[in-house]
Amino acid sequence: MFDLDVVNAFSKGTVVILKSYFNSNVGKGSIKIHRNANHVGGVIVFIGINGDLSGRLMFNMSKATAFKLASALNMESITVIDDMFISTIKEFVNMVAGSAINELSTKHIDLDMTPPAILMSDQLSMLERENDQILSICYKTELGEIFMNLIIFNQTPS
Repeated sequence: MFDLDVVNAFSKGTVVILKSYFNSNVGKGSIKIHRNANHVGGVIVFIGINGDLSGRLMFNMSKATAFKLASALNMESITVIDDMFISTIKEFVNMVAGSAINELSTKHIDLDMTPPAILMSDQLSMLERENDQILSICYKTELGEIFMNLIIFNQTPS
């Protein structure tokens, strides 16, 4: 079960960061809850979440969308996978997670995050334990679709 405050904080963080850097509309596409993230592809960035709850935040997008995102954040064209590309994509996830963690702290939910990791694959399956669920939200932007996946393993009662 997903805590609505937690979901809203991460969703709001995603929308705020996208809108603040791209000054464009961000629409929500599909919202799904499932056990496994099958056939995730392109660029995948994830961080661990620890504290009053534990889990993972994962973003995935096509390589084309990732290049557009990195270019827009740097205000210059990025067309190759290099240190600048990797750092920028990781920083996007840091900004979203930082925004969400800051908002949740005002609700007395204390969280920390691990440094982001980045993977690239044409097809990757993410498997979770039987009782774990993945909340997946698709954000539609002028850069392309960006998927946020939130996995919460446990929560400490308030």
